[in-house]
Amino acid sequence: DRIARCCVIRDLQEGKIPDRLQVAGDLPFVLEATEQVVWMFSNADYLEDRIVHAPVRPYAGISVRVISGLYLHTGGLGRLPDQEGFVPIDSGLLVLTDRAILFHGAHKSMRLKFRDLVSIDRYDCGFAVCKGAQSARNQGFHAQDVFPGFPYLLVKELSRLAAQSTARPHS
Repeated sequence: DRIARCCVIRDLQEGKIPDRLQVAGDLPFVLEATEQVVWMFSNADYLEDRIVHAPVRPYAGISVRVISGLYLHTGGLGRLPDQEGFVPIDSGLLVLTDRAILFHGAHKSMRLKFRDLVSIDRYDCGFAVCKGAQSARNQGFHAQDVFPGFPYLLVKELSRLAAQSTARPHS
């Protein structure tokens, strides 16, 4: 299993699309003509980079009775600072092909083509990508693997190969 991972990465670094993966059964994706599945992660998490608004703190302080019916309040309402970070959205099947990142979960399915990506970042057990739209959010994928950097390496090399194939002039 570890040797297969090393061979896949080596093939990609040499510019070859590996065909070592045997897919048993049907995939929940419609593949393009001649698109090849390179690797699958069966239990991956899909995350989105979002701003999480903190709740307003309740009134904090003391009240002092000045005269009957008149109170002096100290303290006030507060708001915790907003936090930005990855929020789990769904879990499901993550498939990497020679052209795209495919995800299928209970609530969300998507195809992210390598040619549309502007950045790829590595995280502990996965990677995050961002598409080229102005309103695009970072999209993260967490895939447990025996090699923590394997999902990122696959995406990085597949993206590099996809960029090279689109840069070649068509004969």
